[in-house]
Amino acid sequence: MLLLGLVFVSCAREQEEQSREESIKLYRSISSLAETYIDSLENAKDTLALNSLMERFENRLDDINYAVIPDTDYSLSEDENDTIFMLLTQVMAARRTRMEELLSRRLQIVEDSLSQDDDSPTSVDSIPPSRIAGN
Repeated sequence: MLLLGLVFVSCAREQEEQSREESIKLYRSISSLAETYIDSLENAKDTLALNSLMERFENRLDDINYAVIPDTDYSLSEDENDTIFMLLTQVMAARRTRMEELLSRRLQIVEDSLSQDDDSPTSVDSIPPSRIAGN
């Protein structure tokens, strides 16, 4: 009976160690991914690139989560969990900030492209007859 109890304790320790190793792998993978994409998002050239980066980030995050044993996230320490939360919050903030920058630049370009002069012709009547085709 004592031997059977030792076997169960030994198996439980092995499972805890394996679970901890998996959680460390999960933590490092997510942290690395988030740090990489924060930099990329901050330097996206346009909204299409920004959206593509976010889609790839989400797919990679799914791949990481599916690659580990289910419920591995329960083995993360509180500090690891907080760090992952902070990094994912930074990813979303980088996306939001860059999107706002890109959209404000786009609005600025549209406003700047409007004519500020009243000298431009507003109708066919204001074009001299010598400039009209056929004359």
